[in-house]
Amino acid sequence: MLERWQADTIGHLRHHGIELKLIIVKASGMEPSYSPIRSKMRKLLSGNAFFYFYDRYFFHPESKEIKDYSHETTDIPKLFCTVSKQGYYSHFHEKDLQTIRETGLDFILRFGFGIIGGEILTITRFGIWSFHHGDEQKYRGGPPGFWEIVLGDPVTGVMLQQLNEQLDNGVILRKGWFKTQSHSYKEQLDQAYLQSTRWPLQVCITIQNGTFSETVSDSQAPLYRIPDNRTFTKFLFKLICNRLSFHWNELIRAEDWNIGIIHRAIHDVIRNGWNPKEVQWFPKPDRSKFIADPFLLEIEGINHVVFEYYNYRKSKGELFGIEIRAALGFPQNIKRILQAENHVSFPFIFSFQGEHFLIPESHQDNRIALYRWYNESGQFEYQNTLVDDVRGVDASILYHEGMWWLFFTKKDLPSVHLYLYYSHTLFDAFNPHPNNPVKTDIRSSRPAGRLFQIDNRLIRPAQDCSDHYGKRVVLNRILKLSVREFEEEEYRTISPHGNYFNQGLHTINGNEQVTLIDGKELRFLWSNLFQGIKRKTMNRKGEQEIWYER
Repeated sequence: MLERWQADTIGHLRHHGIELKLIIVKASGMEPSYSPIRSKMRKLLSGNAFFYFYDRYFFHPESKEIKDYSHETTDIPKLFCTVSKQGYYSHFHEKDLQTIRETGLDFILRFGFGIIGGEILTITRFGIWSFHHGDEQKYRGGPPGFWEIVLGDPVTGVMLQQLNEQLDNGVILRKGWFKTQSHSYKEQLDQAYLQSTRWPLQVCITIQNGTFSETVSDSQAPLYRIPDNRTFTKFLFKLICNRLSFHWNELIRAEDWNIGIIHRAIHDVIRNGWNPKEVQWFPKPDRSKFIADPFLLEIEGINHVVFEYYNYRKSKGELFGIEIRAALGFPQNIKRILQAENHVSFPFIFSFQGEHFLIPESHQDNRIALYRWYNESGQFEYQNTLVDDVRGVDASILYHEGMWWLFFTKKDLPSVHLYLYYSHTLFDAFNPHPNNPVKTDIRSSRPAGRLFQIDNRLIRPAQDCSDHYGKRVVLNRILKLSVREFEEEEYRTISPHGNYFNQGLHTINGNEQVTLIDGKELRFLWSNLFQGIKRKTMNRKGEQEIWYER
């Protein structure tokens, strides 16, 4: 019997050819001698009774639903083990260790037995792998995902580690960060558990590709335990307040984006920053509309700004362009640059062999498509599909060392998982990177503009959506980019500042003459309120959401 997330983890491994050779089971008779009823009474009468009662009778996340996995393991040998306790650690007996040695395992995936110590940690080729659902640099111990809500941490980490004798301080095999679901402990736990089930498989892929590397955690974080009744009462009160705030902000605080022009080279702006007084903000068109996602299109030496024009009344974005020198005349001088029935945004524009191309964000079309510019029509027209049957978000493309690389996130978690595809030619379908998603980080995954070189480094702008959507831009320095591996690190951040549109920034682009940014303010809009009520009503009826979710 396995929890859903455990069954999913094993399923990913077996589906991709990783052989399950042995199941190590805790033998009966290892529990304390008192009866199950007595055990429950001890918990309900303890100083942690509120948490145990809530967990037992009210808390039912999908990730922890019990699945009968016996039909999948009929022919798999089982080893029933007893262990001896040495302090907090469980140690395996020699006869069981010998059986495990003879099986010749590459690694053991741990889902039980408490805190493990002794020779079992090094008996297999790659040790014992175990999840820690928390950022070990802040939270060791447990319960998973709980203390992030209590302490108001906007980000929740998850780590897959190779165990050693140090609690939650093993070899980091893979690590990721998610936005803390502070309004729902169920969603918080489901996200942490279910969005990391592919990680053991991905570590196996790095081993097979010869790109496996080890980093040992050196955390000195405090050790957290089951909350006492007073703390848990505060936690429940905080959940209620956070849920009310979540729905209130969704209905009352609408995002109002605008585009700013800085008449300096983008490299200069990145190195030296900018003075808010030199930003030329577009005139605001209408309270129910905003403009965002600015990109540059240079036609016959004239710079144009291409951007998303979003209408709250229609819940739809469209793509328009305007000459930079005519920006102060916005919106009178804009021109539509793409005809589209569905919502479109993030107009990623690039040039190749003297022609201009566009990759818009169009997740409702269930594809990532390429469009070519035609001077005759003054618009972009469909060229070919790069990735089909994918609800891609904010795709960005790069030609590097003879290959085309396509970066994007997906609509289900549009700011968390970074996917990488590649192709030898621009006009063929792209291939998925074997280790997708190549990155899981709410703080720096979602693309935020064109990639560029600075200080002899390849830089990929990304959005930091940890506190809220479009908080700031993170410039990532790409360290490894190949069909086998991908790695990047933070180079620097660009945050909004000044008196106008200073509550968010999520796109930066430019050239040697000009830099484009966008900024966010929050305000009340009747159209957003009506659309929000409509969305929530549709959700209650079980209908599919078709609204534009940032």
